Amino acid sequence: MTETEERSGWYASGSAPFQRVANLSDGIFAIALTLLVLAIEIPNVAPGQLAGAMQDQVPQVIAFVISFALVAHYWWIHHRFFARLTAVEPGLIALNLLLLGCVALVPYPSGLLGQDPTARAAVLLYLAVIGALSIVHVLLLVRAHVTDVLDPAIPHGGFRYAVTAWGSGIVTVAVGMVLAWWIPVLGLVALLLTWPLEALVTRLSPTHLRGTF
Repeated sequence: MTETEERSGWYASGSAPFQRVANLSDGIFAIALTLLVLAIEIPNVAPGQLAGAMQDQVPQVIAFVISFALVAHYWWIHHRFFARLTAVEPGLIALNLLLLGCVALVPYPSGLLGQDPTARAAVLLYLAVIGALSIVHVLLLVRAHVTDVLDPAIPHGGFRYAVTAWGSGIVTVAVGMVLAWWIPVLGLVALLLTWPLEALVTRLSPTHLRGTF
């Protein structure tokens, strides 16, 4: 990057500003993953009542497992994405901050979900946050592709497969929100389709494109 490019907000991979963006991202993901467990309350009961109290906390544990798996999944995508960036620029940084805001928010609806996973409002809020996270993730990919800061770049013809694979979370959230209007728990079950759907898109893509996105 030239001095002019750096003044305009473009920072090359390996530069101090680039590393600050990457470190902030990893820090927010790590904090969010840690905060998820704080929603599981330590039972304050007599020893003889501990087993029953732990059974009452099953919804909290399930909410933690689902949320941890989803946030860790998005961190892994984000980690691989940043490893391919040759630079960050103002638009990409702004989208990344929006993404981190969604990540930081996850522990709140996850905690509500742990209190009552059958509550429609809690499930819909949870799905809305995960959906926003999924949408911004796709926007990051689009922005990086448009500004040509991916190395290796997505091959010709592979961009639509990449967007479809990255956008699989949006589809599962949309399905989940529809189902949640009738049976809230089914909305959460729909989220489990994120991984099989992403794998299916990858499998259906041309052989020479697999592993390029």
